[in-house]
Amino acid sequence: MSESLSDHEKRQLAELEQQLEADDPQLAVSLSEEGLKRSSGRHILLGLLLVIAGIAALVVSIATSTAFVGVLALMVITGGVSWVVYRGFGAGGRSRDWLKALLGRRGGS
Repeated sequence: MSESLSDHEKRQLAELEQQLEADDPQLAVSLSEEGLKRSSGRHILLGLLLVIAGIAALVVSIATSTAFVGVLALMVITGGVSWVVYRGFGAGGRSRDWLKALLGRRGGS
């Protein structure tokens, strides 16, 4: 159950927001929706770069028949995908809702 805030609570929250913006503008921007989207984009990019590096290492592993490099490559790929899902999509906003909906549907099947 979610209850809406009273007028007094809304005023207090607005005052806290203004105080935060005055005291630490950089923190206020990073906590804003725009800051979270920017952070989310960086996390997605980093995760995709990890996946690409892992795929490249996997190709090298196959070409050289090196199992150890192949295992490391799969670990990097898994880490990259996890990073995108939990850091990129988990950073907030609609993408988090999409992830929850996807996991909710899978869990109910």
